[in-house]
Amino acid sequence: MINAVWIVKKRGGICIFHQKYGGKEIDPDLFSGFLSGIYSFSEEISETGGIEIMELKDMKLLYGVSSDLIYILAATKEEDIEVLRKKIADINKIFLDKYGKYLLNWDGNTSIFEPFNRDLNLIIEKMRHVDFIEVPIKISSKKNLNLSQDEFQILSLCDGKTASSTIAIKLNISEFRLMKILKELEKKKILQRKMIMKM
Repeated sequence: MINAVWIVKKRGGICIFHQKYGGKEIDPDLFSGFLSGIYSFSEEISETGGIEIMELKDMKLLYGVSSDLIYILAATKEEDIEVLRKKIADINKIFLDKYGKYLLNWDGNTSIFEPFNRDLNLIIEKMRHVDFIEVPIKISSKKNLNLSQDEFQILSLCDGKTASSTIAIKLNISEFRLMKILKELEKKKILQRKMIMKM
């Protein structure tokens, strides 16, 4: 789950928006200054840009940058990085659509951004309902692989788009049996299995 979100001005490290969902109570201004300081330092020492992910013992911090804003998400370690990146992109788009005009001549008043917590709650809630499906992908085109008939049929459907559950239905076999065969094909380095977001 996401524990907190910060939106910080890159120049000056000022926290213009903060929302907490769990975890310890931390002064948002103090912590955002620390987080933006780490980002600025990482930009100085890196040739390809600033920090993207900071791993802690029980959580991770994901950074996203858009023009003069730094978006920081604190999440539990099991959260998928690609899902979190998508959330940052959504937060950035909606925030700039609503408040971009205020940032041009901003006078330091953060109260104008407070209504954004409703939008953020919707974005976070949407994340909790994301489903994942397993998709097997054929990675070897070698011939003479000495495959069984079942393995050959399954491999012919592993196009990187078709879910494992769909393959089981098409071939009229149980998902348990399919999983066993997929694992064997994976051991032979003929395919790999990936979890992707269900659209």
